[in-house]
Amino acid sequence: YPERFRAIQPAIPFVTTGIIFITMLTLPPEVAPFGLSYLVLAGVFSHVVLTPRSANLLTGCAIGALVAWSAIEGRPLLADALLGTSVLIVGAAAARHVGSARRDALAQAVHARRDAEELSLRDPLTNLPNRRAFDAEADLRVLEGRLGGVILVDVDHFKTVNDQYGHPAGDEVLAEVARRLAGALRRADLPARLGGDEFAVLIEGPLTLEGLRRVADAVRGATSAFAADTQAGYVKITTSVGGALVPLDVPEGRRVRAVRTLADRALYQAKKAGRDRAIIEGERNAPSARRGRRRPRPGGSRAA
Repeated sequence: YPERFRAIQPAIPFVTTGIIFITMLTLPPEVAPFGLSYLVLAGVFSHVVLTPRSANLLTGCAIGALVAWSAIEGRPLLADALLGTSVLIVGAAAARHVGSARRDALAQAVHARRDAEELSLRDPLTNLPNRRAFDAEADLRVLEGRLGGVILVDVDHFKTVNDQYGHPAGDEVLAEVARRLAGALRRADLPARLGGDEFAVLIEGPLTLEGLRRVADAVRGATSAFAADTQAGYVKITTSVGGALVPLDVPEGRRVRAVRTLADRALYQAKKAGRDRAIIEGERNAPSARRGRRRPRPGGSRAA
């Protein structure tokens, strides 16, 4: 409701009742009952347009006016009560219909807003959470102590894919990488598309370097060395993966930025080392965490 309407709501019951009551007293006896009908209807429909408190107040004023009018005019209260009841039944049915339509419209508006909010947090191409959703979830997980690490994934030589096969084929490649990425993760981990050919994953904690290595290898295994079936033909794809654990020695408010920086540095190292591989930041200082590591294939396939 507009602010002005909210401000005058408390006075509406008294003003409405007073106007109708004075009119009833001045009208001929045979016309005055119509004022009673209007008064009862005002009490009914007030539940549609007023706050519950104001509506209940107006209904109470209507009942008081009915009793006062019957006493002043010397009319039988029972007859007026029956008249008021009949009008109340009709009015209640109409008010219920109007109120139901209003509630339905309100529910539709709420659902539409939720859908719009959901769409604003989703990447339309891959249906993964977008950067905005990723950042919000990362902040929440840090506060809840559930963020163990971050993995960044880039499609190797993606610009070449767009140049050689066209942007529609590039979009198909991104959609396929997103599908494979999501399928390689645990339920608690959150994949997202940050933009372009850059993907990211929030890894649920607590987490060790060895655990992060297993997730990174699973991500690379799912998204690398496959041929995407596009409208322009099959396109060979590889990915570079960089990961990092959340640094617990950093203040809580700076941990998301810190882990993103570390993961980005590891991703840069993976690209510099020849792409088509996964590198975990800090793993060199933890030799035991490298056991079971998948070694990059010599001369691994490159993006078309």
